[in-house]
Amino acid sequence: MPMTNLPKIGFIGLGSMGGPMARNLISAGYTVKVHDLDAAKVAACVELGAKAAQSIAELVQSNDVIMTSVPSFEIAVALSNEQLLPHAQSGQIFIELSTITPQQARDLAAAFAERGAIRIDAPVSGGAWGAEKANLRMFIGGDQTAVQKCWSIFEVLGDPDHIVYCGAEGDGQMVKIVNQLAMGLSNAIYLETIGFTTRAGIDPDILVKAIGGNEPWRMQFERIAQRIKADEALHTDVKFVQLKQFYEEAESQGYTMPMTRALFEFCDKGERISQEEIYPAPSFWHELMQDSDHK
Repeated sequence: MPMTNLPKIGFIGLGSMGGPMARNLISAGYTVKVHDLDAAKVAACVELGAKAAQSIAELVQSNDVIMTSVPSFEIAVALSNEQLLPHAQSGQIFIELSTITPQQARDLAAAFAERGAIRIDAPVSGGAWGAEKANLRMFIGGDQTAVQKCWSIFEVLGDPDHIVYCGAEGDGQMVKIVNQLAMGLSNAIYLETIGFTTRAGIDPDILVKAIGGNEPWRMQFERIAQRIKADEALHTDVKFVQLKQFYEEAESQGYTMPMTRALFEFCDKGERISQEEIYPAPSFWHELMQDSDHK
């Protein structure tokens, strides 16, 4: 059952995703203490009623539930190991909203359990718009009893129809990987195929008329063709910065992901010209449209 007495929440990471989520929790009546390297983002939450933590140690030590939303695997894992775990107390719940690998999630859950604390995976999908509108998809993994206690927190942040308990520690991250790959690989397929005809001088409008339609794959084909026509293909997301972690996680379990590896290796050779999340990354479309082949 959801907690009847609202827990005190500590929230770390107030970026494009974390900021709106923290603000939604404040608006829902939770007592929230926040921390971020950007003082302006902290101030924006304080104006809504949050408290500012002077340090991560203070934030951890003074709250029941600790939530983290940071932009990379490396930052998320380092934050947990170096700054959260040393201050974790028995009975506390740590909710990871960031994306990391399933094995990292399992290892961290075990480490927190040694201190009597519980760690829950809750990676999200829906972008900044979804965070603002509180209709994120949430992929939950961890101790089922603890998850149920926190369900009302999740309902403040996500679409109730798409908040899904996926299973044990790491399972939420596993389902998030599928979400990322299904989005990124399908975008890459349509960019590559439409790019073939674009290089040959065929207008995307012709492709839409000839190939678009009401079937799901035709609708996505049309959407990508229209983005190319609108000169937006350069920033169409293929999740480049996460692909290597995904296929390495799969390979560690004896499962090969050849298309994921191929997409990463193609992009990794490319020019760092665009921003995906906070990291410089190649644009798949830019590399496809280059005159010279990858060597």
